[in-house]
Amino acid sequence: MIPVDGLLAAARLADRSRAEAMLSAISERLSESAEAACFYAQLADHRLDWEDALARWNFVIASFRDLPDGYCGATRALMELGRFDEAKALIATAVALFPDHFITACTAGWVATRRRCLGEAESAWQRVRERFPAEPVGHVGWAKALRDDGRLAEAEAVLCEAAPKFPDDPDIAADLAQISADRRDWPVAILRWEEALQQFPDWARPYIGLGEALTASGAVAEAKAVFEAGEQRCPDDFHLAAAHADAAAAIDGLDAATARWSRLIATFPRNPYGYIGISRTLREAGQFDASLDWLNRALLTFPGNFDLELQRAMTLGERRDWRAALPLLASLKQRHPDNGAVRSQIAHVMWQARQDHLVQADDPAASFEIPAELLDGPDAPAAAADQKPPLKALLLRFESIGDTCEFGMVQRRFGAEPLSLLRWTSTAPDDLVTALNTDFAGVGEPDHTIIEIVNGEFTTRDDRYYMFSHTFTAATAETIEGFSAQHLRRMQFLRRKFLDDLKAAKKLLVYKCDQGVTDEQALALYRALRRFNPDNALLCVRLATADRLPGTMEHADERLFLGSIDKFSTVDISYGHWVNLCHQVAARVPAAG
Repeated sequence: MIPVDGLLAAARLADRSRAEAMLSAISERLSESAEAACFYAQLADHRLDWEDALARWNFVIASFRDLPDGYCGATRALMELGRFDEAKALIATAVALFPDHFITACTAGWVATRRRCLGEAESAWQRVRERFPAEPVGHVGWAKALRDDGRLAEAEAVLCEAAPKFPDDPDIAADLAQISADRRDWPVAILRWEEALQQFPDWARPYIGLGEALTASGAVAEAKAVFEAGEQRCPDDFHLAAAHADAAAAIDGLDAATARWSRLIATFPRNPYGYIGISRTLREAGQFDASLDWLNRALLTFPGNFDLELQRAMTLGERRDWRAALPLLASLKQRHPDNGAVRSQIAHVMWQARQDHLVQADDPAASFEIPAELLDGPDAPAAAADQKPPLKALLLRFESIGDTCEFGMVQRRFGAEPLSLLRWTSTAPDDLVTALNTDFAGVGEPDHTIIEIVNGEFTTRDDRYYMFSHTFTAATAETIEGFSAQHLRRMQFLRRKFLDDLKAAKKLLVYKCDQGVTDEQALALYRALRRFNPDNALLCVRLATADRLPGTMEHADERLFLGSIDKFSTVDISYGHWVNLCHQVAARVPAAG
């Protein structure tokens, strides 16, 4: 009988499909060789067949309990399957068993990062840096956790500090480029990706990043050339092929994109991401039925797959099919209570669904129930991320009245999703005073509301107060006639709610303006708000100066507060300063009874 190690050596010399066949033929003997069992599991990893990979890595764990590779491999597979709680438990066992194993320590960091638990990620990556100071991944992983948390400046600082220590590390170069892309600073992102590509020409990731940045900046011909060059250099890289397919709709049109995804599915039939990609592409094109068809087909092959079910909820939500979308999201929340992607999707969907629920309550044909699991309240399951429950309660006391979406995004970051007329609306200070002094007369009426499509999204403009508002509804979701009738009803409802809240002084109002707010404008806003109720309070946030440091606040009147912040941005938001200012105001204004 040929020894297992001899077959392993032969398998390593063969191509992957032949290696798979050779090792499958002796699968019952793989417990004789840890190296062979691990290689067999790695073949499933390469196929991105995570169910099969998990089974193979579990076999490694059962056969070689003193080997950390099995625990790390199974943890990676669990993460790819969206089973984050199981991944956390398994890697915790591995860390206890193998406290000095480098890959185990790194895998624990990636689990915390993928779960969006910043405190756990900070501890895990600090442990990696302390125990393995010569390895760059401790810096790279911590920067990724910060970036995923929206703290781009801090992430960039971590990478810039690490770059001179590890000049040949590709991830540092790529992650710095990605931070510029996250900021949508396309010229800098393109320059950084080009530098990374020049330094690492045989690596797929710079081709992906550069192609995506060029596509986003409108340079589609250049993007196409980059993707094609990358595929010549890295012909077997799934992620590069997927990125090209993702960008193909903008580069060559929808038919070309779906054709690329179809080829990718045929090449990697055991990888659900191909199905996710084609369903997302079709959803973004407004082809909801076709998107659901692909997802339903995929779920027959991958029953219960987390990512596929989440994509199905997203498509149903975009179609505003609340009767199907909301129960599915409630089920996902029950099964994955700590998952950041589920919480984010619930936040996005519930903002729309709650408006429709309120304005359609008197229409039995259109009405629907919101599952209790998705409602805010004292009994709602707490989010796992650090400090979210108390900060959510704090930020729900506040309501943005303009002039951009920035404070609304701060609230969303901490799970606060109030319904508000002006949360996603741009309003200049003088126009806002006029609107307040006239009780927002005409808002939501067809004679004064202009609904148009901007960058593929339905938006609204008011011709009396010059308010511009996002609706977060893709223009492909429905006809403009159907959308307009429904959205005007929402605006009228939100106007009534806003005026009622002002009369009851239920909220602490927040205003900022990118162009600045003078003391006189802040006072005029304050007086207009107090016309409804003298207990209304206003936090007016302005850019810091030499005399006004970021995070400081001036108590200008009984309930008028002038706060300072280092920058305004809807991409690189100074969450810490915003939360600090809210804490200061909340401490000075008693909560409404």
